[in-house]
Amino acid sequence: MAEVQPPKKPLNGYMLYTQDHRKEFVAAHPEMSITEIGKAMGKIWNGLPEAERNPYVSQYKKAYAEYEKKMAIFKKENPEWKPVRKVKIKKTDISQPVYFEGKQLFVVSVFRQLHDENEVSTPSMTAKRMIEKKWSTLTKEQKHAWNIFALKLYDEAVKKADEHVKKIKETQKKKKEGKKKEEKKKDE
Repeated sequence: MAEVQPPKKPLNGYMLYTQDHRKEFVAAHPEMSITEIGKAMGKIWNGLPEAERNPYVSQYKKAYAEYEKKMAIFKKENPEWKPVRKVKIKKTDISQPVYFEGKQLFVVSVFRQLHDENEVSTPSMTAKRMIEKKWSTLTKEQKHAWNIFALKLYDEAVKKADEHVKKIKETQKKKKEGKKKEEKKKDE
């Protein structure tokens, strides 16, 4: 049985604004990276007068009111449903290796190869886009091979992380046992 999906939250005013203006902004600034575009559009949004922001904000408020109605109906029809909370893994948590898809590995691999051959003269984001286009020309079999490679790397990382966590736990256990022995000696 398929998992029941709740209604999706609507896009906020800022997101609606960027949806309307992103293409023309990107066309006017092709040299900018995705993050630079996001930052610049955020500054523009924050600097807009209320009169220009209001249509987007009111559109969001209407959509959110509709979302709340749909959500109330959804909760009545699905009383057992509970929202799934996303677990954030700390970057320092080595017990949870990061999984990369085949496409990500392909992009990194080709980029490194081009970089090693000194063939990368374009900015990183432009090179990444070119390599992603190259990914789209691969056959299903080639993409599948990259995905299998990604899974193998992930499995290896999980094994290494498990081994590392075991070593840490063993070390902690030995330290506790050592402290207990010292305490017993002091008590005697």
